[in-house]
Amino acid sequence: MHRSRKHTGFTLIELLVVIAIIAILAAILFPVFAQAREQARKTSCLSNCKQIGLAMQLYAQDYDEMLPGWNDPSRHPLARDWGWAIVVPLLQAYNKSQNIWVCPSGPKTASYLGGPKGFQTYIHYGYNEYIYNTAHAVSPKYAGNFNSLAALGGTQAGVSNIAVVSDAVGGNGGALGIFNDWGNYDGIKIAGDPPGFGMPRIKYADGWTAKGGTPRHAGGSNIVFADSHAKFIQASKMIGAYGPSGTNANGGFIEYPVVNPLNIPPQ
Repeated sequence: MHRSRKHTGFTLIELLVVIAIIAILAAILFPVFAQAREQARKTSCLSNCKQIGLAMQLYAQDYDEMLPGWNDPSRHPLARDWGWAIVVPLLQAYNKSQNIWVCPSGPKTASYLGGPKGFQTYIHYGYNEYIYNTAHAVSPKYAGNFNSLAALGGTQAGVSNIAVVSDAVGGNGGALGIFNDWGNYDGIKIAGDPPGFGMPRIKYADGWTAKGGTPRHAGGSNIVFADSHAKFIQASKMIGAYGPSGTNANGGFIEYPVVNPLNIPPQ
């Protein structure tokens, strides 16, 4: 009488089927995990932005409702070590940490490093140059003193639409720690954007080439507005430029988020 032997292992076909199933599950789940991880990073970045917005408001309360801004920022004592990123150390008295300027999704490359040697930190956010540099040589020359919250509140755009701080690019020919809307005036042209688009520094916060750009958070940027609220803006919704024919002295052009305080948001 013969006894049947127990089946103690997998056949080759069974192993291949199991491996195929695991591969299919991995292909489905890995992108989901990556999206969840990026969503968490975007939320952490938004928290940073909200803290920066609060620090800006606290600064304004101490300085007669004026946000940081100077006729010639390059002459500020902090500019020697921080370049254009003066607001980072300036607001530290209110936020108690430079870490809030580090976006979890931001590039960890030398072009995003700022500060004195030995104490450098990554700076992944920029400050609106219209507010920061109150005597810029290019029209409208900022005669409106746009670092004044009262002046911003008196504009047609209003404080709830004017961007103060945003995810912003470092390097790429642009100064670290600031952003503007005159990329087209500077000759920046990126494939897929309208010829006159002027806000690549916040749309492509992780960099660009002439062939295309890289938004930071799943297709957009976190932005702090002048009333201190912060929210995520899809890159596809960003519109604006330094006006037709290279002039934006009088504003009145459709722009979102509003960077030049003389411009207006979509109605």
